[in-house]
Amino acid sequence: MIVLALVVGGVTGWYLGVRAGALSAILSAIGLLIAMFVPGTALPVYIAIGLWLAALYVLKTKLPGLMKKKEAPKPWEREVERWKTRAGSAASWIWKQRK
Repeated sequence: MIVLALVVGGVTGWYLGVRAGALSAILSAIGLLIAMFVPGTALPVYIAIGLWLAALYVLKTKLPGLMKKKEAPKPWEREVERWKTRAGSAASWIWKQRK
């Protein structure tokens, strides 16, 4: 039971970070502890843990892209955006004045 919880925490920690790994290890240990004493819950707990590990394995290549911070725009990109908003507001003003 403890070994499986540590494996789940280690694999999750490898892909998602230490905090997520510790949380998943604790949650899987709690689930496995409940499965030991409550009849009929062992199979669903093992299936849930297996699905979690399979999902981490399948999505491991996509996770870094999802967790990447958005880069700050370059100075020239900010300038282009500023000119676009100016042009849009000027066009809006001209469109309103034609009536």
